[in-house]
Amino acid sequence: MTTITYRIIHGMQETTLAFTTFGYGEVRITFQNITTPDGGIGVVYDCYNAMTGRAMQQISDEKEFAEDLARIIQLLENSLEKKILGATSDFLFDAFDTAINNHIQKYGRIVDTDLYSTISQMTIAIDSLGQKEPKGRPLDEQTKRRFFESFMERTEQKFGTYLYLTKYTHTPYGLQPYLISFNELKNNK
Repeated sequence: MTTITYRIIHGMQETTLAFTTFGYGEVRITFQNITTPDGGIGVVYDCYNAMTGRAMQQISDEKEFAEDLARIIQLLENSLEKKILGATSDFLFDAFDTAINNHIQKYGRIVDTDLYSTISQMTIAIDSLGQKEPKGRPLDEQTKRRFFESFMERTEQKFGTYLYLTKYTHTPYGLQPYLISFNELKNNK
């Protein structure tokens, strides 16, 4: 298993992440960037949020985002290699399951906002790698939405016990977030 390497290329208002992959060579993905209040650089990307029912722009620390995306690309490449060798039937779910399992092992749960970020990173990686295929082209919004729905269904079926959703309550200090387990919410309906 080869580790995916990357480099960060800064432009005036954009950041390009250049990943060196085993199967696809160099893959470049460009994001709008912003300077954070502490002087760091954040990348801006679309992230679908099931609670609002729409895609929203999300900002992540540039280095953390690059490392997360490199891990996702590596999982996709490893899972595709397993599929080619006949060891797995659906390399996308194999890579997704591994990413979610790794998160759960580290934190003991998966919160909806982390899940949405992981799904968005999966979609970005699938889109970028797919464009490197012969006759590859960017994913349309409908296909991205289907990926999101499939990964959400997969999470509910396979990881529902570990999934927590962010809810909000009104307090004298404004809206305050709190977590509720997916199973608890599902059982109270």
